[in-house]
Amino acid sequence: MTSIIYAAPKVTIDGKAITFDVQPTIVNGRTTVPFRKIFEELGLHVEWDANQDMAIAYNDQTYVAIKLKDAYGSINGKLFELDSPATLTNGRVLVPLRFISEAFGNAIEWNPKTQTAAITSVCSGRHNRPTTSRWLFRKTTKFNDL
Repeated sequence: MTSIIYAAPKVTIDGKAITFDVQPTIVNGRTTVPFRKIFEELGLHVEWDANQDMAIAYNDQTYVAIKLKDAYGSINGKLFELDSPATLTNGRVLVPLRFISEAFGNAIEWNPKTQTAAITSVCSGRHNRPTTSRWLFRKTTKFNDL
């Protein structure tokens, strides 16, 4: 059973406070944030695959995909178990912040006193597709078969 604590943790990127139209929450002890907003703030390309309920972000070297309500996320085609699955809240896909931040090599620190997740970015922000195309990913990864 998923336990949700209704809190609105804060998120910063390189010291800049990020505002969201759907507030971050804490699920199973993990901060979850709107996928599109956080990646756009990091300068990454973002896509939503409505046919597979899958959020996708990429730069030149890294390709991340997370399927809604699935226990796994993919980084460059390799599956990783998530502490909290992606959820849908008020039309926004919320994903575990640490997983998606670290997938692109960003550092992240949690300050329990201020309830703030601070990201130090290293993302290139370039928008070219990596060599691992989403079509290859779709053929080789079956989230529901795990």
